[in-house]
Amino acid sequence: RPPRSTLFPYTTLFRSFLATLLLAAVMLTGASFCVEYEPAAALEPVVTPVHAVAEQVNLTEKRADIPQPVVSKPPVVQPEEPMEEPDAVTLTQEEIDQVNAAFSSTVEEENVVWSTPVSGFFTSHYADVRELDFVEFLRYFPGDGTLEDTDQEEFAALAALPGTSLAEAYASGRWTSPSDLPVPVHRILRSSVDATLEEWAGITTEDLRSTDGVLYLEAYDAYYTFTSDFGPGVFLCAGGESDGETARLWTETGEDGSREELVLQRDGEDWHIRSFQTVQAAG
Repeated sequence: RPPRSTLFPYTTLFRSFLATLLLAAVMLTGASFCVEYEPAAALEPVVTPVHAVAEQVNLTEKRADIPQPVVSKPPVVQPEEPMEEPDAVTLTQEEIDQVNAAFSSTVEEENVVWSTPVSGFFTSHYADVRELDFVEFLRYFPGDGTLEDTDQEEFAALAALPGTSLAEAYASGRWTSPSDLPVPVHRILRSSVDATLEEWAGITTEDLRSTDGVLYLEAYDAYYTFTSDFGPGVFLCAGGESDGETARLWTETGEDGSREELVLQRDGEDWHIRSFQTVQAAG
């Protein structure tokens, strides 16, 4: 038997445990209980056996006047099955030919070769189509005609835009009409540009990160470029793969081991351009 100095903690702990047990019984049944002790000198409590207390307070019998606790079972959560990513399928030669036909940079009409609207997407590189270089996009864009001398009012409004060489030449009297310029002035309606962006990328000019550097007249809702050469963007697909939602198309690998890669993404029934970058070919 341990000395008295060490007995107290054990008896106190036991009393605390028993009191907690019986208090729980009272809370569940509303009954009363008692614990009998011998004189303090004995130091050991005399406890009525638990089964006897249970008989006194009817622990084994439910009381109709006491609300019984409702124990709800936690819902059974079924583990989600991991979704399998579809395997990418390599494009066939027939599909590659179809891609090249769709993304052709030129079209011939009445023995005249014109740039196609989609060619503008291949005049700069971008990780997000909304970040394409708008100046380069419009440089060889097939416009909506050129300004003639009969469009003097429109030409004057264009020459009034500050910070351009046209404004300086117009103010000095050197260029006073479209025919005075060494290059044609191309008019490109914003509606034409939006239609092209919508068709091929699912966006409009409002979605572009920047349209700086391009002359624009709000009164005519048109952009203007000055070009006499011909150099549309080109993408010649040599291979690709698609998983049904995303398609990766690429050109032949160059001597430096890089190639251009065009990424398309399915959008409903359509496929839209998402990026056009130069990447290092695998392997």
